Amino acid sequence: MSTKHSTPSWHRRPACGASRQRRRDAGATLVIGLALFFAALLPSGCFAASGPTIECSENAAPRYRIEIKPTNDDRSRRVVTVRGLSAKQLAKLKSAKWNTAQWNQLLSLRTGEATDLPAVTGEYTVQRDRLVFTPRYPLRKGLAYRVVFSPGAIPGAANADATPIVKRFSLPKPRASATTTVTHVYPSGDKLPENLLKFYLHFSAPMRQGDVYQYIKLLRADGSGEGNIVDLPFLELDEELWDNSGTRLTLLIDPGRIKRGLKPREDVGPSLEAGKSYTLRIDARWPDAKGNRLTKGFAKHFKVGPPDDVQPDPRRWKLASPPAAGSKSLVVEFPEPLDHAMLHRVLRVVNSEGKPLQGKITVDRGETRWQFKPAAAWAAGRYDLVIDTILEDRAGNSIGRAFDVDVFKSIERRVETKTVSRSFDVESPSPKRKRGKS
Repeated sequence: MSTKHSTPSWHRRPACGASRQRRRDAGATLVIGLALFFAALLPSGCFAASGPTIECSENAAPRYRIEIKPTNDDRSRRVVTVRGLSAKQLAKLKSAKWNTAQWNQLLSLRTGEATDLPAVTGEYTVQRDRLVFTPRYPLRKGLAYRVVFSPGAIPGAANADATPIVKRFSLPKPRASATTTVTHVYPSGDKLPENLLKFYLHFSAPMRQGDVYQYIKLLRADGSGEGNIVDLPFLELDEELWDNSGTRLTLLIDPGRIKRGLKPREDVGPSLEAGKSYTLRIDARWPDAKGNRLTKGFAKHFKVGPPDDVQPDPRRWKLASPPAAGSKSLVVEFPEPLDHAMLHRVLRVVNSEGKPLQGKITVDRGETRWQFKPAAAWAAGRYDLVIDTILEDRAGNSIGRAFDVDVFKSIERRVETKTVSRSFDVESPSPKRKRGKS
């Protein structure tokens, strides 16, 4: 005979649905309790919105947010926006008749951390839900900026001493792209005199100036090895000799190491010695005016011959006169290379009335040929090639006198300059004879 045991009601297992319902009720009770707990921690007037953001009414301290955003018209330009202002605060700002200084008290944009620098100028506007500052000029990439928003400066603010909100930022600097090159080094020949006075370094774009000598080296033999570096071969001037465009540097060899009998030469020897080979090396790390390095380094290899102590003599130059009624070039050939830069500025062509002709100058063949192509066709008649006597050869010997160390005045501007001239005739081409009938 089997016996059935009935389980007391308080031991009975509830149905699955009822169990889940009780768990949900317990969870809801816990959530409500936590909500009430955190609500007690919020300032008066604040309420929890959907998501992680806490919104505050006007009576409580709003949560302001500074943003740097691109403009709608130009994505490359940036504006400063302040969000979190109440509708009443925005209305007060919109009706404010403030000057620039008052707006800067509320919202200012400056470079760096210095507080005494003037704020960036621009325009303040109040939009539907934000305050916007638009700089007058585009912000510079790579430069550090600091935005300061002072809630206490809002008209009618309850706390005039409210702590300012600061945001620091910088726009990404574009990746540096090396585009500048060494285009020419003069003298262009591969055999130079022992008493060479200068090099001209030409670049494709303006270069950064100041302390340039760290990027230039003169090396003996094939130029390999740090032990072959010539010590202090150049005259390192504080005021470097750049042209107005910043693309040509005049690099002077120390004249104290050129002339025999002078102390620098006796102490450390000449910069260049006849019979030896050298390399002038330009470092690729030399930055241009934009801060970008050169695309590549440059090396000029050359041999050194005996010193040149002979002055240039225009009487030994060969002139090839062009025909009239055309624009062929006047061609002048020299028996030795002359100073490349000077050839572009100390020779000129004048007509019989002494008026200079406009035209284009070309120097080639290792600085031994000078050509002048007139802007207008040649007219028949006599012309003069006028030459300033300061014209030098590669060793600094001028037409006026041989180089001497105290003649360093050649790099200074002179108000008066002596000249010499060579005359040449431009003749009309002979008319062609017409053949008669036989």
